[in-house]
Amino acid sequence: RYGVRGYPTIKYFPAGAKLDAEDYSGGRTADDIVAFAEAKLEQFAEPPEIRELVNDAVFQEECATKSICVLTILPDILDTGAAGRNEYLDVLTEMGDKYKKRKFGWVWSFA
Repeated sequence: RYGVRGYPTIKYFPAGAKLDAEDYSGGRTADDIVAFAEAKLEQFAEPPEIRELVNDAVFQEECATKSICVLTILPDILDTGAAGRNEYLDVLTEMGDKYKKRKFGWVWSFA
């Protein structure tokens, strides 16, 4: 079914693929396989949630244990409207996705 002809054979299933296995051709040590799995996890991971900094609890949850916390100050919604705010949040979400491997904390507030 998956084209296994010899042993050991290692295949993986990319995110969303239920029946389409791909061949693993990396190293065979435990460290090699774990590194491969972690890289795939990062590749297909969801971007971090960009939370509004409304209190200290949010800061503690999102930033206290991270090596870097990105705090973005946005214009007041009365200045930009909902569409403007959403554009800023879309940019932050894109940045969170781009740098998700680094596991930064991400929060925002307004001026």
